[in-house]
Amino acid sequence: ERDMLKKTVEKGSDVSLLVAEKDEIIKQVMAEGEELSRQNAAVNEKVKKLRQKVKEVEASKTELEVQLQQEVARQVSMASEKAKAEAEMKIEMERLTKEMQEQQEFYLAQLQEAQESAIQSGTDGQDAAKEGRQRRMKETSAREATLTETIQ
Repeated sequence: ERDMLKKTVEKGSDVSLLVAEKDEIIKQVMAEGEELSRQNAAVNEKVKKLRQKVKEVEASKTELEVQLQQEVARQVSMASEKAKAEAEMKIEMERLTKEMQEQQEFYLAQLQEAQESAIQSGTDGQDAAKEGRQRRMKETSAREATLTETIQ
């Protein structure tokens, strides 16, 4: 009986040791679980912050794309307006050049007539015609200069 009691006591102390070991293992596992839980919470917080940052970057990207499209449209519009203005300016230059040539021809014809008239009227008339021609030449030169400035 003593041997049995001894064995029982040994088994009881073995069980106590086993329970103590298991308690220690449980404590270690619990500590590891808490540490992993804290790490998981930190990782989840980082993921949340990164997702927010991605949303902000995407919103900024969308806004910049809209601004870029608006700027491209504005540039296309300005290029179109520039081409139109250049075409109008070319037409106006051609019109003014033609007008200047017509006026020059008109005044040259008048000068020719004045010269012929002066030849027919004689010496006294030559002086008057010469003065008239000079006056008309000055007018013509002034008009030509004005038209040239207008074209430029």
